[in-house]
Amino acid sequence: MLSVSIVEDDPICRQQLKDYVLRFEKEQAKNIVISEFSDGVELLQKYNKNLDIILLDIGLPNCNGLEAAKRVRKVDQDVVIIFITNMSQYAVKGYEVDALDFILKPVNYDSFSVRFTRAINRVKKKKKGYVLLNIKNNSVKKIETDQILYIESQKHFLVYHTEKGDFTVRGALKKVEEELSQYNFAECNHWYLVNLQHVSEINDGIAYVGDFKLEISRRKQKSFMEAFTRYMGDSI
Repeated sequence: MLSVSIVEDDPICRQQLKDYVLRFEKEQAKNIVISEFSDGVELLQKYNKNLDIILLDIGLPNCNGLEAAKRVRKVDQDVVIIFITNMSQYAVKGYEVDALDFILKPVNYDSFSVRFTRAINRVKKKKKGYVLLNIKNNSVKKIETDQILYIESQKHFLVYHTEKGDFTVRGALKKVEEELSQYNFAECNHWYLVNLQHVSEINDGIAYVGDFKLEISRRKQKSFMEAFTRYMGDSI
């Protein structure tokens, strides 16, 4: 499920943006929850940290979009912000609050769809999860997915190579791959499941992951490169 807020004082523009989100939801088979605000003050007063995307008009009364975005960033570094404006000169200022993009009014659906797709990809990239590892002595270790460099299969065991050390548990790589695919993990060969976030370079069939060099098998080369390309494209 995706949570989206539309912040726009013009009721006609606000309804148009809502219609575009609903159209996108239908076309892309997404599940999107929409909230609406008429000014920045209302957004801030009712702010929900579970928001994924904000479509934020710059020319708002009381508290303009840029000021609202600055205040949002003090409490939420992850929400994706897209500015809606009829003043292109404000685009540069969007970088001050890590805005993904801006859409010029009047908004057309094609322009909206391209940027909204990018926003969803950014949300996916920032999405964090965790795994619970049953390690020896009947203790459980909670590891955030972005701390995992790669997972190595050793017969009936899995070694989680993380930024905080290595942890060995019983398990099957195939099952873990299914669970972690949404967090940008991909197999580079039969034994390694790699967190694409930590891939710094791919060269001559080798993936450089932190301080490790992992071989990419011929069978996995195409799928791994496609996954990495998609991941890098989502960063732009």
